[in-house]
Parts: sequence; C-alpha cells; structure tokens
Amino acid sequence: MASAATRAKEAWQPRGGYVDPRSMKAVRFEGARPLFPAASENVHPSVVETAVRRLLALTAGDTVEGAFSECVFSALVVGQRDDALRLRADIRGLDDASVAPRPAG
Repeated sequence: MASAATRAKEAWQPRGGYVDPRSMKAVRFEGARPLFPAASENVHPSVVETAVRRLLALTAGDTVEGAFSECVFSALVVGQRDDALRLRADIRGLDDASVAPRPAG
C-alpha cells in the first residue's frame, strides 16, 4: 500500500495547486493557548500516517481494540504499553479528544 505522501504526489492537481496561498491571510487568535509544547508539535510523517490509517480502520467499522492493536503491540515492545492502553481507552471516534489527546500529566 502506498503512503499518503506518495499518493498525494501521484494525484493530479491544477497548476499552482487548489488554493492560491496569496488569497489566504494570517489570523491571530488572542488568548489562545498552545495545544502542546512546541517541541512536541513536530511529528514524523510516518507517525501521522499510522494514525490516519488506524482512524480510517476505525471509521470503516473496525473496533477501537482491533484498529489500534498493532499500536499497542508496538508500544509493548518499547515498554510503553500502559500509555498506549490509556490513550486507546480514550478513543471514541474522530472527535478532537480522540484524535489529539492531552498528554499524561
């Protein structure tokens, strides 16, 4: 199966892309708090791809346990099983809390 990045490169796009960046403007949200510390915001593309695939499996009808079993096994290998189980227990669907959980504190 091709990665999401590979598929995006293969897909036809109009010259200049779909949205002209010059048509957009920056918006500052006053009083907004950062979601996570800046150091944790840069996530490797392979991690994002895994998350997208697992959430896609979930929306296609797989159970949370089934969709994320591979992730829990990987976490077990690196000694993070408890964290993986805690995160998996909070997944309900595609809501904000499920997709971007708060770090353990």
